Amino acid sequence: MEVVIADAIEEFLVDRRLRNLSEETVAWYSKRLRGALHDLSDRRLSELTSSEVRSIVADLMDRGRAAGTINGTLQAVKALLNWAIEEEIAVGVDPRRLRMLKQPRMVPQLLTEDQIHALLAAPDLRTFRGRRDRMILLTFLDTGCRVSELCGMDVGDVSIPLIRVLGKGRKERLLALSPPVQREMLRYLRIRGTVCPDGGPLFPSRNGAGRLGRNRVGRIVTAQARRAGITEVRVTPHLFRRQFASAFLRGGGPIVHLQQILGHADITMSRRYAAIFDADCFESSMSLSPVAGMRLG
Repeated sequence: MEVVIADAIEEFLVDRRLRNLSEETVAWYSKRLRGALHDLSDRRLSELTSSEVRSIVADLMDRGRAAGTINGTLQAVKALLNWAIEEEIAVGVDPRRLRMLKQPRMVPQLLTEDQIHALLAAPDLRTFRGRRDRMILLTFLDTGCRVSELCGMDVGDVSIPLIRVLGKGRKERLLALSPPVQREMLRYLRIRGTVCPDGGPLFPSRNGAGRLGRNRVGRIVTAQARRAGITEVRVTPHLFRRQFASAFLRGGGPIVHLQQILGHADITMSRRYAAIFDADCFESSMSLSPVAGMRLG
């Protein structure tokens, strides 16, 4: 069966929604595919060639896109082609022949204990907005939740010591708050109830009438990091997820438990977070070596 690329993309996105993928994931596929295949949209999918895919990669490289960004585009194209094969739509490129770019393995920077203290001290607790922002930071650090999960939290999802979240694939799971954060959450809920007595979003917008979006939460985190004087590390919501994973593994937490807490579909992604722990191993090796305390020479 022959299908034009533009129509194939539309049908593919419908299929992703029917598979219960989140709107954020569907939007990600849409952006990658429409951006990469825009100039070829009137062609049939069976006419797409490996050379044209390589040209798309080369163009992204010329525009200075990172290897991770380029691999995301390749991943989206491969998903489209694999779907087309399942639907018995003719394709011109075997998705198995599309190779990802090699990415340098970088150990990401994390916040020090002093930086975490400074960050939590940054919000102005004389205002509801400051109380809300500090609770956002604490929730990220204490649970390792995704920014989309935090944005979707409602007051009714909190049942101390647990918070119900809706993760990727619209899968529910429960996250536990540590005792200090349980107390902070109870204080926050009392203050929030005086500002927004009707329930609704756990972290409402400034006027209490709406729900914070992902971009707004990102700006809140960046602003508080700036107030804390943190310039050495790029502070984002996802940094807190890595921070949680590193602390969990450093404390001896099993990686299979980390998989469940972070909501990973399989353990492969959890093992990527374990790479952060490697840096701690190197530091321990240097400080705990049998000759580390000796005076040599």
